[in-house]
Amino acid sequence: SSGINAEWPLRPGGLEIEVLKDLLYISMLHNVEMKYEKMEAELALSQEIENLKREISSIQKDLKINEDCCKKDVKTAEVDGGWGCYGDWTECSAECGGGSQIRSRECSSPAPAHGGAQCEGDMDEFRECNTNPCPVDGGWSDYGDWTECSAECGGGSQMRNRTCTHPAPAHGGAQCEGDSMETQNCNEQACTAEACEHSGIPISINCGEELINIKHAAYGVYSNENTCGLSYGGDCISETSLQAMKERCDGKNSCAVEALNSIFGDPCGGIFKYLTATWECKTG
Repeated sequence: SSGINAEWPLRPGGLEIEVLKDLLYISMLHNVEMKYEKMEAELALSQEIENLKREISSIQKDLKINEDCCKKDVKTAEVDGGWGCYGDWTECSAECGGGSQIRSRECSSPAPAHGGAQCEGDMDEFRECNTNPCPVDGGWSDYGDWTECSAECGGGSQMRNRTCTHPAPAHGGAQCEGDSMETQNCNEQACTAEACEHSGIPISINCGEELINIKHAAYGVYSNENTCGLSYGGDCISETSLQAMKERCDGKNSCAVEALNSIFGDPCGGIFKYLTATWECKTG
């Protein structure tokens, strides 16, 4: 059929049909060849793809094995610890006089890991607080000695003192409560004195700011025990002794009375006599 010339005159009848059949056969054969070649190409490509898949799978397995080995061989990096921020200060341990406070921090920024070093330094920090002095309330010292009694007899007074120095108030502390001075009565026994007739020495009484109160008086001779050296076997006493003494001394701060017949009379008829008196000092 390849020898057919296009210029060759076609004969009518069966020849043209044969030629057409040949042409059709050639065309079909060509198509079949193309399809076959295409299938062969697709099949080769498919086989190549499968081969590639197998190679990739093998490579992936090798990579996985190598990765596991690397994980076993690689050592995790050490992490040294670092201090975090301090917390709040605690309350002061004392309200005054000096106390202390504490605040803490943690080794967590970051925390040590994989054998890393711990944080250096102290976890806790201290400081002084409320260093102002505490108030000191005053306290009484012991009392001192009593002063001398203001009277030798008849009732006097004496006092003693203490000071607010044990301790002394300080830094706003309270003063001592109560009195710094204490008083008491003393020598409350009645006073007694004697004066001898014609001696010129009176019975002198001095109660200071207090008043004299005559308790007893006797003028005459009624005892062998006297400072005048008199000795008499009997008693002779002026009945006006107490009254005369009271008239001259009672209610006064001081007085002086001599032993004289002109004051008390002469109860003993010329016998040498003496005067005794007892008194006390009283507040008016």
